[in-house]
Amino acid sequence: MSQFNPLRNERDAFRVLLYVLAVAAVVLVATLVIQAL
Repeated sequence: MSQFNPLRNERDAFRVLLYVLAVAAVVLVATLVIQAL
């Protein structure tokens, strides 16, 4: 595991960034929907 580097190249870094943004967007939308109820 010491050799593991999640940002070993731009493609993986971009994929991680998109995943984080997608999760944040889902949480934000869910929060807005719950508050609107």
